[in-house]
Amino acid sequence: PWLALGGYQELFPEYLSKEKTKAAVQSGVNRLLQMVTDEGGLAYWPGGSESNPWGTAYGGFTLLRARDAGAAVPEETIDSLLEYLSKSLRNLEDEKDPYHLTNAAMALYTLAKGGKAEPAYANLLFGKKERLPEVAKLYLALSMLIAKAPEQQVKDLLGWKPKVVAEVVKKAVPAAASSKSKKAAASTTKAKSKAIARPAPTPVAAPQWTPWWGNQLNKALRLIAYTHLGLKSDADALVTSILQARNGRGEWGNTITNSWTLTALSAYERSIKVTSTPLAVRT
Repeated sequence: PWLALGGYQELFPEYLSKEKTKAAVQSGVNRLLQMVTDEGGLAYWPGGSESNPWGTAYGGFTLLRARDAGAAVPEETIDSLLEYLSKSLRNLEDEKDPYHLTNAAMALYTLAKGGKAEPAYANLLFGKKERLPEVAKLYLALSMLIAKAPEQQVKDLLGWKPKVVAEVVKKAVPAAASSKSKKAAASTTKAKSKAIARPAPTPVAAPQWTPWWGNQLNKALRLIAYTHLGLKSDADALVTSILQARNGRGEWGNTITNSWTLTALSAYERSIKVTSTPLAVRT
């Protein structure tokens, strides 16, 4: 959340002063640096020796964002971490577990963010899109946006299609042709009834897997993608849905969802901003 709200100090000077933000972000970075393992990844807890694939991908993304925000992050740590993530994608072709596929998608997002995109592995994962959990599709879509992959590929991952307004035009049928039309229709129906019915292909079953943080985070990731693609009307509708989903405390249930949601909302706000004047806070 500190990184997501880094540009909004003027709105909440008591809570988001530049000094407080800088100190909080650096403190988080220092904690992550205590998780670095000998092989270059990140352990799940400070002092750990075994790299955690998900923790490395997500923590690595956080380190990259913190570095962009001005925090001190050793370059050798970033290089080793990205190398670890790249190696973690080996044998992805045979992977079927939704948990590991989601880890791979997040790794691809972090690699793209770090300037080390892996388009071959991204395309390999894209080929598995029917078996990817929604969150994995979204992380993959965001990685492909950074890597400037074909826009249609990204839209396919998002399941996005242009809205088509159907117009029904009623045409009058001449009375003389009415009886002929009925006979033709009857003949067609009879012919169809004799046709051998062919079974429709069985669709690939959608993966029934949900990460521990739930699915609310997916809306935030989707909003980032819509904003990046310039799909304004879709983004507008999604923002309304996100804001309506807040709980009684005014947030979305857990830290990771709150963080991504604030990141998405700030990206959306920047995309529609027409003036440099800060937002106003309603009291």
